Amino acid sequence: MTRDAGSTAGDTTVVTTEGAQDLALDFLTELAGDRAEAAEDSAEVSEAAAHGSGQAAARPSPGGEAFAREICRGRKGYVFRNGRCRRAAMRSGGSQGQPVPPRPPGSPRPPGQSGLQGPPGPQGPPGVPGPPGRTGPQGLSASVAMAFQGSIAFVGAPRSDGALLIRDPRTTPRWFDLSSVPGYPGGVVGLAMASLGNDIHLTVRNANGNLAYTSCVVQPTPGTPGNPRWPENCIPFIDLTPPD
Repeated sequence: MTRDAGSTAGDTTVVTTEGAQDLALDFLTELAGDRAEAAEDSAEVSEAAAHGSGQAAARPSPGGEAFAREICRGRKGYVFRNGRCRRAAMRSGGSQGQPVPPRPPGSPRPPGQSGLQGPPGPQGPPGVPGPPGRTGPQGLSASVAMAFQGSIAFVGAPRSDGALLIRDPRTTPRWFDLSSVPGYPGGVVGLAMASLGNDIHLTVRNANGNLAYTSCVVQPTPGTPGNPRWPENCIPFIDLTPPD
């Protein structure tokens, strides 16, 4: 029950369980008091009648107070006081109990099984570019050039180590290295050749993009009177790198 004794809302009385018990006990004790008073009145009448007639007065029946006391005694937390059954007051100031020791920690549970692997997430943004790496070794040049001076074919080919070789079929040996000519840019990977008059003309390009030009006298044959031998028959390289 959820009713409260003594509180009303309109015509409805709300009574709690404890309030109902108190009302019932009050009713029983009041009823017992009325019965006790009635018993006393009846005893007085009987005594007066007996005195007048000479007979023994009737013994009064047990009072309602004893009945109410027994009822109150059977209720836990109630005492019979001043003719009514009242709720016992809580005692205060009792001794403090001993503290409850803490419970020891339990043993850890074993780890559970791993769940299923989820789907892969979306691809992240590209990272920051790293620093430039070191310059690698000079690769093998695929450049080759040829120029005719009359019926004589002169062939030029850059070498993988950056040197520049020229072939003259009239001399021994036939191949000569022009990398010792002053102004040679080094690391040549590209070559163009042309013939004009007694000279062949060479334009080179290296791995850094530098351009350079030279010409070599091929008539008369280098190393014969009137013409120095290879590569002394070539003028120093002239830098033609843009914007020059």
